[in-house]
Amino acid sequence: MKDRLIILSFAPLLFLGSDLKVDVIDKLSTNSSVEKESLKEKTVEKCQSIYSKNQFSNLLQNKTKDYLKKSSRTGILPCSSYQQLLNQKKKGRLQRVKASIGYELDDFTHSYALLLPYTNRLLKEIGKRFNHELENTPLKGSKFIVTSLTRSTHSVKRLGKKNINSIKRSPHLHGNAMDFSFSRFHIVKQSEVTECDKIFLQETLSKILHDLKNKKKCWVTFERYEKCLHVVANKVNL
Repeated sequence: MKDRLIILSFAPLLFLGSDLKVDVIDKLSTNSSVEKESLKEKTVEKCQSIYSKNQFSNLLQNKTKDYLKKSSRTGILPCSSYQQLLNQKKKGRLQRVKASIGYELDDFTHSYALLLPYTNRLLKEIGKRFNHELENTPLKGSKFIVTSLTRSTHSVKRLGKKNINSIKRSPHLHGNAMDFSFSRFHIVKQSEVTECDKIFLQETLSKILHDLKNKKKCWVTFERYEKCLHVVANKVNL
């Protein structure tokens, strides 16, 4: 019966001239596209009502002066090379970092997958909380991307030529800093990924970091220019 109704609804087109038929069909297609676009916008609005753009990320505005002194006091001394960083690992001062629950590692070009033990524990905590937040959503299993960890003075110097925000007294030199991408995520979803999904992931991660920041477990800065979340672990209850 449903198929008959669909056929009958288009039956008048059989009596129209070919040019007029094309015009009518085009209008029908246009109306359908408008409806789909309207539905898409409503879906985005509905999702954004959960987390609006930059709702939590805008609250992450720690300055270098807030953490640099403690970062240098509780971290390792700057190493000039990767080999020196490996020597710190042999002494138990640094740990090798691997992809885990909630996050994956980027292809590092100016840093190394090493962190102080308490910073590594904080990273794992963030990953577990992120994974938990997505558990009952269509984005279950998605991960954030760690883009930078511990650097040597040599890698900071190389980075300075490309990144105007890099500083010679970077907390990345002390093994207690890490950067997360704000623009890229490893997204797992059965249907099409929308802009709304990205906002949800961005603000979910930012909300977790904002909570940890309030608990004095870290300092966080939303670096708009680099599109990343810069996190410095605080050696408190970690």
